[in-house]
Amino acid sequence: MAAQLPDNLFAQSKNRIFFAVAGIVLLANMLALSNPHWFSETQAPEWPFAFDFLIVLPLVFLLVHGPGKRISWLGAATVASFGVFAGSWLLPAESKYVWLWLEPLRYILVLAAVTVQFVLVARIVRDTRSGPKHLHVEDRLAHAVLRRLGSGMFSNVIRFESRVWLYAFGWKGLDGSFGNGQHFSTHLQNGNASNQQGFLVLIAAEIPLAHFLIYLFSPLLAWVVTGLSVYGMIFLVAEYRATLRRPITVTDDAVRIRYGVIDDFVIRRTDIAKVEHFTGRPNRAKGRVRCRGAGGTNVRIELMPNTLI
Repeated sequence: MAAQLPDNLFAQSKNRIFFAVAGIVLLANMLALSNPHWFSETQAPEWPFAFDFLIVLPLVFLLVHGPGKRISWLGAATVASFGVFAGSWLLPAESKYVWLWLEPLRYILVLAAVTVQFVLVARIVRDTRSGPKHLHVEDRLAHAVLRRLGSGMFSNVIRFESRVWLYAFGWKGLDGSFGNGQHFSTHLQNGNASNQQGFLVLIAAEIPLAHFLIYLFSPLLAWVVTGLSVYGMIFLVAEYRATLRRPITVTDDAVRIRYGVIDDFVIRRTDIAKVEHFTGRPNRAKGRVRCRGAGGTNVRIELMPNTLI
């Protein structure tokens, strides 16, 4: 994550606006479907649901994110696709007429979404490989994601997810240069990396045992739990390897905080009010970022009022 800029803050606000509207629309439709007498019918009609989820919400998404962007149209199509799925789950069978034609399209929508994602990933990988060679592969990957998806919540999620897979399975280029500045690691801080390694051993031993025990009661649930556990294992491997390889960088005008596989942000030196030694466990609080990992804390950085990171 780069230094926080006003447009990043505005992008986050746009996402909050859309999700707030979507939540209100969803709740209103669920309430209407449970009260068909509002429409003087025994079953709630499907047209209000179709209007809200196939027309209103995609239009709201376009208006909030800007109709002049290709990613906005892709997002609006995704919203409409979710509307089809939501209607399949929420609309009673007696109310479905249009949905009888739309429901078979679900699989086509899934295939189209997978195809679009595959093409997008392929282009991001291509941009990463052709990016400036003086940059670390992680930074080239982040620039490629920003180029294809722009800034905002979705882009931040994709950049985080790309770091997970990069550090879990990537080998070539991970030890490259992170640019100018003074770099230092936190893998030795209170046994940070060694503690993570211990967690990996425990989880690796627990996965097959848990799968066997759950399989005795529900094979489907066993595979679901095992799949989630394997993904959690991938994340922990990425966190461990990122702890060993991702440094915190201090330059003349800024401090870039890379901590594990999650945190990546920049603090300008002019935004720092105080730096002090700190021991103990920092409590969670609004406006506070904790970079603790599986180790401990030894530094607290206090920022100037109204500083965004």
